Amino acid sequence: MLRYAPVLPPDELTRLKAALGLIPFVDLFNGCGGSSRGLEEAGYRLLLGINHDPVAVSTHRANHSHAEHQCEDIHTYDKRNLPCAQVYWASILCTEASKAGGRKRYRGQQRLSLTGKDEGAKAATFVQTRASALDVLAVTELHQPAAVLVENVAEFATDWELFDCWLGGVDDCTLHMLSVTDLKQVQRFPADYIILGNQTEAILQIGNAVSVNAARWLGERLLPSLALAA
Repeated sequence: MLRYAPVLPPDELTRLKAALGLIPFVDLFNGCGGSSRGLEEAGYRLLLGINHDPVAVSTHRANHSHAEHQCEDIHTYDKRNLPCAQVYWASILCTEASKAGGRKRYRGQQRLSLTGKDEGAKAATFVQTRASALDVLAVTELHQPAAVLVENVAEFATDWELFDCWLGGVDDCTLHMLSVTDLKQVQRFPADYIILGNQTEAILQIGNAVSVNAARWLGERLLPSLALAA
């Protein structure tokens, strides 16, 4: 069972990657491919990307043509057909976007256009925005991977009534929930970065935070424009 996620020095990380080789993984909700791309850059090999939205599957296939793809709803998909892999990635249901959460999807979200030329997202995009948490347990019980990476918003833990029951199932499957320290590392906050509040408040703050790497990337690419304007 994974109990901690240390930040390794570059030379040690290089040694581990060479020793482990490309680690096979399955992306249970591949979206447009951020999770798949990130894991591949970390030294993993994508076997399968699965998503219910044909547009997302097409986007993912265009960028990860070396992997298999399935346009399926993981909830109704026969999980026995998933390839056995050492690692599964699961971006599970965002409860704040669900009907049960009491938050409706506004027309603007359905008609959103960044160019003014398209007609917004198709209805299929909103049928199911994430694989469900219970599906992750089913996959884990069936395939017994070495690790499952679960990505979600903080409200998944704070607002979902069944979270404690789900967490108990996670513990039974010998998975590990990331600690506040782990989450800080994921968002690339330095170890000495101070997060105030209790554990729930700290997790909520980190979950809502912008990744340090993303902000740095944007800031660095803004510099040439600022120089021209000076």
